Amino acid sequence: MWILLLPIQVGGNRASSWRVGIAVGVLLRSVGFFFEAVGNIQLARCRAGLENRGRVMKYGPWRYTWHANYFGDFLV
Repeated sequence: MWILLLPIQVGGNRASSWRVGIAVGVLLRSVGFFFEAVGNIQLARCRAGLENRGRVMKYGPWRYTWHANYFGDFLV
């Protein structure tokens, strides 16, 4: 919960600080959307190729996290 409310906590009660909170939120959502979208596309391509059967995908966003699509969904 603390992480999800971090933009509000950073902003506090000052109106000028809301810009920082909004920027952090937009950044997290953008990174999450990228990981989710690209992760799903890569997974579909990898599953479609017969040469990839039984292999682990280790490129793109999948290089950084085991399930890039779920990680992206969490950030969004």
